[in-house]
Amino acid sequence: MSLVSLKEILQDARAAKYAVPMFDVSNPAMIRIAVETAQEENSPVILAAIEPDLVGGGMKFWSRATQMAALDATVPVAYMVDHVASFGLCEACAENGFTGVMIDASARPFAENAALTRRVSDVMHRRGV
Repeated sequence: MSLVSLKEILQDARAAKYAVPMFDVSNPAMIRIAVETAQEENSPVILAAIEPDLVGGGMKFWSRATQMAALDATVPVAYMVDHVASFGLCEACAENGFTGVMIDASARPFAENAALTRRVSDVMHRRGV
């Protein structure tokens, strides 16, 4: 099956009325186990990184490990970043192949939160993320 977009996984799930598990996975062992379990259950899976996983050279390492795990998967696999606080990190994730981002601006005043969420949404949708 290999790596597919988050949009593709979610569209199929909506149409067929099923849920797709999403796991925050921080290292190659967790990535492997999540994909193996998804295969055992014959279920698509969404793998997610959290901000601390991506510091330093972590983003490229995490992204490549996820791509490698998805390469041989027999079920659809998508990956995203979960609850990041900055627009810049969302952009960097999109540049590194992530097919979904989740901005979390909940620590900001409501108007700022809404504006940042809209900005991220607009930019990512134009990029197909």
